[in-house]
Amino acid sequence: MAKKTKISSLPAEKLGHLLNLCSEKGQAEKGIDQGQKMSEALEDMLASALPADSYDSTSVKDELSHLCDISGLAHGDSIRAMLMDPQTGIALIDKIKGYAKNRSKKAASEAEADAAGVVYYAAIACALVYHDSRISRLSEQKLQQTFANLAETTRVPSDLAELFKKAKQFCQNNLDTEKKE
Repeated sequence: MAKKTKISSLPAEKLGHLLNLCSEKGQAEKGIDQGQKMSEALEDMLASALPADSYDSTSVKDELSHLCDISGLAHGDSIRAMLMDPQTGIALIDKIKGYAKNRSKKAASEAEADAAGVVYYAAIACALVYHDSRISRLSEQKLQQTFANLAETTRVPSDLAELFKKAKQFCQNNLDTEKKE
């Protein structure tokens, strides 16, 4: 049985490599481009809503309906819509990150795991860019490198690539500030 690797423990270079390269063995055996599979899995995941079991239903029932609208719960907004909306609350962004992390662990294929990894980092980027908030223990430098790799990969949709570019710049600004101090 293959050992599973945590998304957050992958070096930025390896994550970029995984996203940009197709498995030659898989192509030869299956005749399918692994990169294309990852792109399709990513689009499917981004188009889906968070499953109901990702929320604490008792606390949601106690909240006012406008809070549900803001959080995306009321309308079943897609993960993509929630990640691209600056009004999405930090708690919901953290739930998306956790959901992506769990999806990666339970993925049926490498493409699905890679897609979940992109959503995982998109949630971290969203929290940084829209809320100036960290929801990850990863170093600023590792995040900056990972965001740079994800922004440049051709398999990431353009709206997410822009989010990754903004997050990369956010991290770079923080690193520059640290150097000055």
